[in-house]
Amino acid sequence: GCIDDHVAGIKQLAERYPYMDLDRVGISSLGGGTGAVQGLLQYPEFFKVGVHGMLHDSRLMAASMWSDKYEGLTGPDPAHQYPEAYAENLQGKLLLTNGMLDFATIPATTFRLIEALQKANKDFDLIMLPSQGHEYSSYVIRRSWDYLIKHLQNLEPQTEFRLSKTV
Repeated sequence: GCIDDHVAGIKQLAERYPYMDLDRVGISSLGGGTGAVQGLLQYPEFFKVGVHGMLHDSRLMAASMWSDKYEGLTGPDPAHQYPEAYAENLQGKLLLTNGMLDFATIPATTFRLIEALQKANKDFDLIMLPSQGHEYSSYVIRRSWDYLIKHLQNLEPQTEFRLSKTV
């Protein structure tokens, strides 16, 4: 899968560029999908920190418009597992974010993963955005950067740094 390719590519780059630190690899996927969650749960020894926003699940609502591209017309094959099936594998730091008004990656998907992580007694961090839909906010971007800086570089990010949008 895609995560397999990312891991292989990063390892190849580290061979070429020895300054890369494979003990501090993070992954972020703020735009939906399952990338950061899959990275942390399927490669827990490789990815140390993940930030994930808008967790997608093709079994639910709006995702039905694209699920056949990835899972076939009749759904996933029996070997396909959704992220919550791997919750017990979490070792690194995970920040989940989701807008409560998101129509495309509905919060129920994130809640299902939260429940699985809790049942597996895993620690994670969560930001739910009460009036946000399927878009980024400067707040989520800043908090995501802060999370990666804090947990990969062991630095304390600047407090309440304000990102501004240009029009």
